[in-house]
Amino acid sequence: MDETALSLGTIDVSYLSTSAECSISRCKHSGEEWGECNSRPTFFRSATLKWKETLLSRKRPFVGRCCYVCTPQSRVRRLWTGLCLAIMHSCSVMKYRGWLARRLCYVLFVQERDVHKGMFAKNLTENVLNNSRVQKAIVDEASEPSAPGSFAQTDPKAINKVKKKARKILQEMVANVSPALIRLTGWVLLKLFNSFFWNIQIHRGQIEMVKAATEMNLPLIFLPVHKSHIDYLLLTFILFCHNIKAPYIAAGNNLNIPIFSTLIRKLGGFFIRRKLDQSPDGRKDFLYRALLYVHIEELLRQQQFLEIFLEGTRSRSGKTSGARAGLLSVVVDALFSNATPDVLIIPVGISYDRIIEGHYNSEQLGKPKKNESLWSIARGVFRMLRKNYGCVRVDFAQPFSLKEYVNSQSQKPVPAPLSLEQALLPAILPSRPNDTVDEGTEASVPNSRDITSEPFRRELISNLAEHILFTANKSCAVMSTHIVACLLLYRHRQGTDLSRLVEDFFSMKEEVLARDFDLGFSGNSDDVVMHAIHLLGNCVNITNTSRNNEFFITPSTTIPAVFELNFYSNGILHVFIKEAIIACSLHAVQSRRYRNGTNGASPSLISQEHLVRKAASLCYLLSNEFTVSL
Repeated sequence: MDETALSLGTIDVSYLSTSAECSISRCKHSGEEWGECNSRPTFFRSATLKWKETLLSRKRPFVGRCCYVCTPQSRVRRLWTGLCLAIMHSCSVMKYRGWLARRLCYVLFVQERDVHKGMFAKNLTENVLNNSRVQKAIVDEASEPSAPGSFAQTDPKAINKVKKKARKILQEMVANVSPALIRLTGWVLLKLFNSFFWNIQIHRGQIEMVKAATEMNLPLIFLPVHKSHIDYLLLTFILFCHNIKAPYIAAGNNLNIPIFSTLIRKLGGFFIRRKLDQSPDGRKDFLYRALLYVHIEELLRQQQFLEIFLEGTRSRSGKTSGARAGLLSVVVDALFSNATPDVLIIPVGISYDRIIEGHYNSEQLGKPKKNESLWSIARGVFRMLRKNYGCVRVDFAQPFSLKEYVNSQSQKPVPAPLSLEQALLPAILPSRPNDTVDEGTEASVPNSRDITSEPFRRELISNLAEHILFTANKSCAVMSTHIVACLLLYRHRQGTDLSRLVEDFFSMKEEVLARDFDLGFSGNSDDVVMHAIHLLGNCVNITNTSRNNEFFITPSTTIPAVFELNFYSNGILHVFIKEAIIACSLHAVQSRRYRNGTNGASPSLISQEHLVRKAASLCYLLSNEFTVSL
């Protein structure tokens, strides 16, 4: 078997301007056969056509550029557009060292990383407790009457009791970063990721942008999409490997598990409630909210980095979920209160060939989510060590200034107020988009662009959250399993020859690149298709036909398999969603004309305004399904 079939293991760089692609942990080497590594049988190699890579395939887009409307100044900052996908390990240097250095290359690598205690926040707990806002919240809670109808009294004992409660909350909320444990975890992750990932890919130009942003002495907020539990460690691991300070990670309190929670806190994680404002008795917990706000403000004041998952939970469908902007609102309020002069926002796209959870079929079938436990985590780690999950791609979008975004939004002209007729219209699905298109107004737009007004603040935070999620989703690379799952599920439901599948795969790959989206793979199309089929596992059936010794590929039609294929096919949804919406809108408009008998002499002519209205209505209808911008 020739070595071209192994192009995914070492990443083919023939289409790049510089051969700087490498991998932090080469799980498969160029001399390995598929059969030797138990990844797939060697007889599966087909006599399919060797698709010649076109000029379009040699051009790789730079994804994640800033919005030219909302943040034009951030957009024109220096870009590193070198086409090199790399997570670098010092293997290229280690091979020139002695035998012992080569054997201990991982240990030497983590020891060379720049991690020390002075990089992280100091005296967080005391600074938060001594803040005037927290002090006021403590006094207010201590002064609340214990029974309805009784008078509020400020008792020193009650204040001390509330202070102890606040300190206990902070013990859960505040991270205690350990540089030694970060180094140890980096070494462990090098070993683990080497065992169950082929490679982890990043764009070196994007890393250079992030490094340049760290030199501006401003807090950075990383906002990645959330697809797997490994997301928590993946971003910290990549930044650690490139000598960038580890961020403080906001995690749900469902992960506050004994032993595991201690490890997470030592790595920069802190736990927050899934519902911020609700106390156990059902009332708003103003003390907890004050502690959280001041904690985030203190981190930003000390120029620490944050990692926030806007979706709040992992996506079970493969599509980007709706934004939950609770913590993002705290960051915006910190900017408004001058706790920091500015904040740099960095959306992050993450794409997996196959997520470590495998699938979410049980939850898709309506079964309740199982709570995380130490045993389930340990069992998951052992399960991962027995499998291979292909490639991972992480894309950092261009950092943009939160202050610039706020200023651009506040300077937008105030739209005309709604007429009485429009205000009285019921908030049904077709009315809002049509009103927006016809009159240029929105029902929820405030009458003031003053940053101190609550309506404008709410609108700003909502728009910012959608803006970030849209950018992060657009930055996600398309993986080989996404394309193969999409083709099998929607174009070849009855099955197809392997050669035809490779041909369609090649065509769709070109379509993705033509739309300025990037790919998370390289190499010959037939080898990449075989790699994807192997990773999809039981979702794909393979039979050998007598004709030309060709293989026939069919998708499994069981409900769990269809759910799993749909999950991975949704990874390509953001590439074609605009065309899909316009096509559906065009079909709906044309069908209505035919039903009404108004096709006339020119059935192919459709009003652009009518088409835009229908597309806007469809976007509004699907607004909870995904983030889209027409």
